[in-house]
Amino acid sequence: MPDVAIEQRRGSIRTVSKWLGPGRLWLLLAGLVIAGTLANDVFLTSRNLTNVMRQSIVLGIVAVGQTLVVLIRGIDISVAATIAMANTTLMGIVAGESQRLPAGIAVALAAGLIVGLTNGIATVAAKVPPFIVTLGTASIVTGITFLYTDQTSFGKPAPEMNALGFAAIGPFPVLFFAYLGIAIIALVIQNRTIFGRHLFAIGGSESIARLSGVPTRRVQLIAYAACGLLAAMAGVAMSMRMGAGEPLSGVGFDWDSVAAVVVGGTALTGGQGGVAGTVLGVAVISILNNVMNLMAISSFAQIVVKGAIVVLAVLLSALSVRWAATSDRRTARLRIIGEAEAGGPT
Repeated sequence: MPDVAIEQRRGSIRTVSKWLGPGRLWLLLAGLVIAGTLANDVFLTSRNLTNVMRQSIVLGIVAVGQTLVVLIRGIDISVAATIAMANTTLMGIVAGESQRLPAGIAVALAAGLIVGLTNGIATVAAKVPPFIVTLGTASIVTGITFLYTDQTSFGKPAPEMNALGFAAIGPFPVLFFAYLGIAIIALVIQNRTIFGRHLFAIGGSESIARLSGVPTRRVQLIAYAACGLLAAMAGVAMSMRMGAGEPLSGVGFDWDSVAAVVVGGTALTGGQGGVAGTVLGVAVISILNNVMNLMAISSFAQIVVKGAIVVLAVLLSALSVRWAATSDRRTARLRIIGEAEAGGPT
């Protein structure tokens, strides 16, 4: 039966994509690596690849959290402010004293969790559009950070922080393994838990998910809380390689995280994509930034290039959603025809 074979093949492709990401992104990554190698002899050196991995850690951690929110048709613009808040809070509490490090990390993560919960409560309970809520939260958090730091470099890292931040096992930074661990945990939650299935269900249709018994409010609240927590984790990871807290250290990570999610194939309309694609999207953006820096392309031109890539990714995502819907209708039609020819459903 051709319709059954088609459905099985499509199901296999979806399963592989959920764990490894879309095949087109692997091709894009291969193309970028080839282009980088041809553009500059430094690209494939161990030192440069280590730098690429280091540069992907903070973006990768915050983008994983952003993915959870985008899957339910949300968005979190406050992640950049949360990163800066966690960075300055940790540095301010530690103040160069090693014994204060556990308390500093705990407070920074708790603050990020509170920001995420606030976003979730305002979005879910008050039914305010997430863009407006998180934009307002970003403004509040940024203001608090400026008041706390007096708009200047703030605090001092403990010696262990920089030692960890610059530590590496061969060409692999130690913190890169932490990022991969977070991504793997998120992948397992997404693909192997009821909560993960609920994320996709809500993104597909919140009303249908609610009627099907999905605790939509609780799932949405957890997604925003996790996003805030991961943004704070990204701020902590960033602090490991800095000499002081910077109140503007998170600038750009709001839109870069959204870009990584979109480039990775997660639709802004929700219910499609996932963490695996985001990890590849982070790799694409990190390698692209590195190649453009090696080629001495101006920062303004880099913004244009990344913007063009995001627009193209959004268009491809929209076409993919439309193609999937058309394909589903075609498969359903073939099944109905097959059942009619066989004398009725089996």
